[in-house]
Amino acid sequence: GRVGATPPRPGRRRWPRADAQAPSRPGLRLFDAFEPRLGPGVDRARGAMSAAAGEDALERRVAEICDELQAACDELEDAHHEATLFMVGEEEGEEAAAHGGAAMLSPFLPTRPGDLVDFLRIGGVGASDVLLDIGCGDGRVALAVAAVRHCAVVGLDISKLCIDAARSAEAALTVKLGADAFAAGVTWLHADFLKEEVRALESVRAATVLYLYVYPTLIEKLEPLVRDMLLNDGFALARVVTVEYHLKTLPHAQEHHRLRLYDAASVAAEGKTEEGLD
Repeated sequence: GRVGATPPRPGRRRWPRADAQAPSRPGLRLFDAFEPRLGPGVDRARGAMSAAAGEDALERRVAEICDELQAACDELEDAHHEATLFMVGEEEGEEAAAHGGAAMLSPFLPTRPGDLVDFLRIGGVGASDVLLDIGCGDGRVALAVAAVRHCAVVGLDISKLCIDAARSAEAALTVKLGADAFAAGVTWLHADFLKEEVRALESVRAATVLYLYVYPTLIEKLEPLVRDMLLNDGFALARVVTVEYHLKTLPHAQEHHRLRLYDAASVAAEGKTEEGLD
C-alpha cells in the first residue's frame, strides 16, 4: 500500500473482486490499480480519452444535423442554379419573387460537415456569443452552433427560399433534439447585408462571431464592411471565420484546413503598424 511499492503478485488483488461493483470505466482498471505510482499519467490518459469522446460526440451531432437537412439542401441547390450571379429582380415570374427581387452574388454553398466541425473547433464560440451567418442557406451552421454551443444565432440570406428552408429546418430539429436545443434564440433575416439599414439592425450589431462561406463575388463587397465591424465600437464583432474564399486585405490569426480565423486584435494591430509606416 506504500507509494512506490512493487506491483501485486498473482493472487493478491488491489482492484475489486469479480463479485464487487464494476468500475464505471472498465478500461482504466489497470491504471486505477497503480494510481499511486502513475497518478499524473493516469490523469493525462483519462483526459485524452475524454477529449476523444468529446470530439466523437461533436462529429456525430454535426452529422446528425446535416443529414436532417439533406433533402432540403438538394432542392435549394436546384432552385438556385439559374438564379445566381445576375440581377434576379430583372426576371419575371415566381422565381424572382421567391428571391425577393435582389442581386444574388453567391450561389447556395452548403457547408460540409467536416468544415462545420472545424469551425466549432477554431471559432471559439461559447454560450455568451452571438453568431451571425451571412448567406446562411438552409441554416445548418447556425442551427448546429446553437445546438452544440448553446448560444444565440442569427442567419441572414438574400434568398427567401433559403430563409424558409432554414425556418423549416429549425422546426424539424426542435422536434428531434428537444425544445431546449435552441433556447438561447434563433433569428432568421431575409435581407441584403449590403444595405446600410440591415447592418444597423440590433441583431446584426450584437453579433460577436461572423461566419462566411460565400463566393468571391460577394466576399469582396463584404470585406470593407467586415473590417469596419471589427474596428467600430458600434459593433460587438470580435472574430470572423471564412471557408475556402477568404478576406484578401485582412490579416488572419489562424488557418485550419479550409478555414481562416480573423480577429479584431489582429486587424487593429495591422492598422497601427501601417500608421507607423506612414
